[in-house]
Amino acid sequence: MVFKQPNEYEFEQVKQLVKEFWLDDLDMQPQQFSVLSDNGKVIAFGRLREHADATELCTMGVTKGFQKMGYGEKMVQHLQSIAKRDVFLVTIIPDFFSQINFKIVNTYPDSLKKKVDRCSADFHVGETYNVMKWELGTHPQPPLYL
Repeated sequence: MVFKQPNEYEFEQVKQLVKEFWLDDLDMQPQQFSVLSDNGKVIAFGRLREHADATELCTMGVTKGFQKMGYGEKMVQHLQSIAKRDVFLVTIIPDFFSQINFKIVNTYPDSLKKKVDRCSADFHVGETYNVMKWELGTHPQPPLYL
């Protein structure tokens, strides 16, 4: 298994999973995504969305049946390894991301403020949305292959 950009078939799977998991589907482009797939079946996916003022890790998930096996952490590490600048994210599971060198921040770019507002308005989950930041250069290089 290898991290790569999704092909057309894999991107269709990602779009279905995004709907199923109620994830951010705003302006999804295949080139923003990385997938981990096994013989064309998507196991994990995530994207780095570039804003003028920030890079955002978003729209990330692990297919049911493969959760709690380390694939989510490996996906985050892969996305960190290809990031060109610090990475921000909006999450309701800060404990997961704090294990991968993200820190909760109270000051963040306007694009993330808009994301928090959108999530709070559109995704009523009953949990607090946190903005977290990972600083470029604060992690070991993850493997390209699993």
